Amino acid sequence: MSHNCSAVIITCMDFRTQPALHRFMKENGLIGDADVLSFPGGPQLLANDFNRNSKFASEMALLSVGLHSVRTVYLIAHDDCMAYGGSDAFKSRAVEREAYMTDLVDAAAEIRSLAPKLNLEIVYKIIVMDGDGWVVINFTEGDLNP
Repeated sequence: MSHNCSAVIITCMDFRTQPALHRFMKENGLIGDADVLSFPGGPQLLANDFNRNSKFASEMALLSVGLHSVRTVYLIAHDDCMAYGGSDAFKSRAVEREAYMTDLVDAAAEIRSLAPKLNLEIVYKIIVMDGDGWVVINFTEGDLNP
């Protein structure tokens, strides 16, 4: 049995987003083919050197990439993340998403610095509330305005 998987998903541990994350994994063939690292704030821990938890998150990402020959890293933020103080901590949804994008870009830079010789594909996603529930969507700098 191979100990390789195609991806690592780094996301927040917020229970509200788990059904959307599982749907995303199923729809993209990642069930049984991805390591899932869930931390409070998810990629935020990699982006900021807060404390020993940040070091732990970086070590776990590096372990997944190295041990399981991962080639794709999914960095997934979500709206109303309490690690940031929730949506109420921001003036607008656009300002909130700008904070998430900044941390996703910084988290990607941290991962690349940990594994500089690897040609990793890094994909940004965000979990948003969409009427009936949470859904995972692509997230680029062009998506900052809701």
